[in-house]
Amino acid sequence: MSDADFIREVEELYQRIAEADTDNFVELAKIAGSDIDIKTDLVGADLSGTNLSGADLRKANLFGADLSGANLRKANLFGANLSGANLTGANLRDMNLRRAYLRYAALNGSNLSGADLRKADLNGSNLSEANLSEANLSEAYLTGANLSEANLSEANLSEANLSRVDLSAANLSAANLSAANLSAANLSKAGLSKADLKNSQIDQKTIIGDKWRLVWEIVNIDQANRRLNSVDLSYADLSNSYLVRANLIDANLTGAILIEANLTDCDLSGSNLKQAKLIKTNLSNSYLVGANLIGADLTEAILTYANLTDADLSGSDLKRTNLIRSNLTGVSFNHAIVKDARFGSNAGMSRALQQDLIARGAIFEDAPPGDRSRVLVPAGRR
Repeated sequence: MSDADFIREVEELYQRIAEADTDNFVELAKIAGSDIDIKTDLVGADLSGTNLSGADLRKANLFGADLSGANLRKANLFGANLSGANLTGANLRDMNLRRAYLRYAALNGSNLSGADLRKADLNGSNLSEANLSEANLSEAYLTGANLSEANLSEANLSEANLSRVDLSAANLSAANLSAANLSAANLSKAGLSKADLKNSQIDQKTIIGDKWRLVWEIVNIDQANRRLNSVDLSYADLSNSYLVRANLIDANLTGAILIEANLTDCDLSGSNLKQAKLIKTNLSNSYLVGANLIGADLTEAILTYANLTDADLSGSDLKRTNLIRSNLTGVSFNHAIVKDARFGSNAGMSRALQQDLIARGAIFEDAPPGDRSRVLVPAGRR
């Protein structure tokens, strides 16, 4: 090939690339007719700032590659080797990194929100200040990783290995940490509001605030007669916990999740349960005198024989809640949803309040004549 022919070919190639309606690296490589194997020839490659969005890089070898600032959104890197790679500040949103190898990779400040990292190997990686909100890290390996100040809100970390991980000041609100290994992990100043700690593992070397260590104990160790008066359990996930006969006088349970918890015979007088989730919770025989239940969700909860004197149920959801034989003296039902809530033999129930609740959809075992359409009829007598 003459020099003139070579120059002409280069110019034509440059023109094709310049006129291409894409800045995607993989597509440009195809246009250029490159014989580079995208999946095997990228060890140590400098791809910083490159657009690889949507690229198919399954099982690609990117060991030690520089992908800092690269756009990998929705790319498929299933089983890819990114060990030692630099992904600082990269956009990895919604991408598939399932079973990928990311040992000692630099991912600090990267965007991994919504990414699939199931069973990924992230041992020793740097994920400080990374955005991992809603990411799926179930069964991932993160031993010794740095996740300080990372955003892990609503992330799935179930069964993940987080031993010796630095999670200091990380946002773990509403994260799923069920069955995760947190031995020797550093959770100092971590936000754990509404995080699921059921069946997770902690040990003496785990650094965690007193509040959240107590939450861990409550959800993982069944124990009656707990002394929890005046404690702060706000926004804690206490679902399915066993708190029979617990002393929760004046406890702060604002926004707490107590779905299907057993709170029978508890003393919750003066407690703050505002906006708490008490769906299908058993509160039978409980003492809720003066309790704040404003905006609480008590759907299908059991409150039979409970003492709710002077409790505030304003704006609460009482759909299908069982309040038969509960003491309702001085209770406020302002703006409460009472459709199919069950009442009957209630102390403190005035005729006017009964008529108002019936008009709003409540069911009374002892409804007066003329209201038989809302009377609860035992199954054997229908």
